[in-house]
Amino acid sequence: MFVEHSCLKCGYPLYDEVYDYSIRNHGFPLCRVCQCWLTNKTKATEYAKRLYLELKKRHVPVEIEKFDGHKTIDIAIPRFRINIEVDGSHHNIDSKQALVDLQRTKYSLEKGYETIRIPNSLIKDSLNQTADSLVVILKNRKKEMDDERLKSINIMELSPREVQLYDLLVDFLKWLYIVFEVDGEYTKTILENTGTEGILSDTYGNWANHEYMLTAFNKLTDYMQDNNIFESATPGLASDYEGFCGCSLGGFLERNRNSR
Repeated sequence: MFVEHSCLKCGYPLYDEVYDYSIRNHGFPLCRVCQCWLTNKTKATEYAKRLYLELKKRHVPVEIEKFDGHKTIDIAIPRFRINIEVDGSHHNIDSKQALVDLQRTKYSLEKGYETIRIPNSLIKDSLNQTADSLVVILKNRKKEMDDERLKSINIMELSPREVQLYDLLVDFLKWLYIVFEVDGEYTKTILENTGTEGILSDTYGNWANHEYMLTAFNKLTDYMQDNNIFESATPGLASDYEGFCGCSLGGFLERNRNSR
């Protein structure tokens, strides 16, 4: 039987009766598990969840309840280095809470992330307009990032092949810096429990920005291998791809951990 709909959050196929019920009661196409997630109490409020789902409808690469090594972000958009915090009225009335929020914003800025704060009332009364405005902000952010990238490339006069390698390398180094410098103390604690092999595995769950660094590393090494850059760039380092991974990143991790 052909299933036309899928869950907006997890992608699970939806039968018509589940789809109709979810749209009628929640306003979003969700499976039964994600319907419970929407209505049950978690760290994320229902307002944050609804904004997250509206952004998902607009194909924004958002993550909800993302832990960055210091705090849990309501809604994170790592691709554009933007965090969205959805706040109740106490964030404005309570001076202690406001100071905590300011310190959280400072921490995010040090990591290169901007924070956008959205009040619950705006989501309650103008959810669609709020999501549309955020999409415009993200489009402008993407243009700024693309322009900055092109400036760097034009200065270096790179070939198309070198441009792609450059982009992959810069992306990996960006996440490497965040994990080992910005999140250094947290990363050190994790590695004490998992060992350096934990960094090359996706079986240790979501800790800070590890998954983004690992993804960037795999994309870089895959590209090097597919284009024979691997062999020419690392002569004598390793006899195969796995050896390269272990020697380069694993060795760096071991030295980094011992030096702290």
